[in-house]
Amino acid sequence: MPEIKDDEPDDLEPPGKPDAGTELDDTDPEGADDTTPDRWDADGEFDGDEGESDVSDGEQTPEQLSPEALQIAHGHAWDKHSLEYPEYDNANEFASHVDSVMNNPTENKDLPNNRSAYWGGDSGTVVITNPADPDGGTAFRPKNGKNYYDGLQ
Repeated sequence: MPEIKDDEPDDLEPPGKPDAGTELDDTDPEGADDTTPDRWDADGEFDGDEGESDVSDGEQTPEQLSPEALQIAHGHAWDKHSLEYPEYDNANEFASHVDSVMNNPTENKDLPNNRSAYWGGDSGTVVITNPADPDGGTAFRPKNGKNYYDGLQ
């Protein structure tokens, strides 16, 4: 399965956080906005969310998603079908959608060769899992919608 990269470095330091023994300059820079909340807590830990999640509208973090959904979304499915999903900005958001279809399908069925198909009627998405495929399967919006799903054998 492809490695999911976290763009946030592990060694974040607050901007301008002084090293030990450095004097603090507590004067506000010209034009500083006093209403901007401090994103560093009292212990110097980064609090970028400030109590809010970056994941919205039911999206899950990659750690909460099934390995199958992540594998499918980070395989060819996002590269090939991302234009069918303008509502998603990246493969992780798409993986959340794939996971949702797999866990709450309108319909699902077993296919030959240990494959499974899931129909997400609300979004018009078909997800096909295939353990023999290096990408784990695929997910897309077929042009003929549910008829495509119904014809899967």
